Amino acid sequence: MSQNLVGTPPAGPVQTEKWEMTMNRFGSRVSRCCLVAVAVLLVVDTSAQSCNTSVPESTPTVSFSLASDGTATDLNTGLMWKRCAEGQVWSGGACTGTAATFNWQGALQQGAGSSFAAHADWRLPNVRELKSIVEEGCYYPSINTTVFPAVAPNSYFWSSSGVADDYNSTSAWTVGFNVGWTFQDSKSSASSVRLVRTGQPLAGSRNFQGLWWNAPAGSESGWGINFAHQGDIVFATWFTYDAARQPWWLIALLNKTAGGVYSGPVSTVTGPPFNTVPFTPGGSPGGAIEAEVGTATATFADGNSATLAYTVNGTTQTKAITRQVFVAPGTVCQ
Repeated sequence: MSQNLVGTPPAGPVQTEKWEMTMNRFGSRVSRCCLVAVAVLLVVDTSAQSCNTSVPESTPTVSFSLASDGTATDLNTGLMWKRCAEGQVWSGGACTGTAATFNWQGALQQGAGSSFAAHADWRLPNVRELKSIVEEGCYYPSINTTVFPAVAPNSYFWSSSGVADDYNSTSAWTVGFNVGWTFQDSKSSASSVRLVRTGQPLAGSRNFQGLWWNAPAGSESGWGINFAHQGDIVFATWFTYDAARQPWWLIALLNKTAGGVYSGPVSTVTGPPFNTVPFTPGGSPGGAIEAEVGTATATFADGNSATLAYTVNGTTQTKAITRQVFVAPGTVCQ
């Protein structure tokens, strides 16, 4: 359905729910093309998104971790979304091209074989997941266009949820991102597709504290880096080995320089033996001495994926790192 039956898009979650109940009763036996025939015809400007500033945002940008690879992780649900619809291309921080449309069976197949952003488990979202990215305060389109750019004002997207009654076995649930309604449509109809990955609770974390190691997990067992994350500072303790294959501890005080990016000097420390009593503090004669040996930058794509780029004693390398998880979910720091 392309128009609100009373002429005004829903003003918020409560109103939306009431209208969906009405629409689902009405639409359970009627497709969206038929609903247009009985809608009150209105003149609506769809050339630009309209938002009701008196309605609290249901999907504020701060609720998402936006990655440069074209993915957006919902920090509330943990779901990772493709920011572009199928048929569009992520390029230069934007979605280019036109969204393709598919029948329902074709939509279900879009995730198979996709390796977008180095992930191989993309799928079509169910109707509740798809509904979770509707922006209740906006319409034409009813979506956060910062998180999901280039969405057509009157676009409809398939869910993986078929209609669970015999009468409508040939129908499935869609979400119309004109005003954010859910309704049933014939599986032979054409709608757009936005792929999702199952909830990634670690990816959704905005606190990077914990033990990290090389990605994929276990691929370089034997070294690791601990991050203590407080505010805009990440303090790192890095255990590895020197050129003589001897145990080597490094420290780094990394300051935030951009979103998800922390940089700073790398140092070694020498000091009194561990069993010294009393232990001589740093800065005192015989105490610990810090020597700078390089620099490092940790760039976090999300709460479970990062790169560690460093130059230490003249050697420059970049490592992909991920959290070392001993017991799920790995961390409760969000």
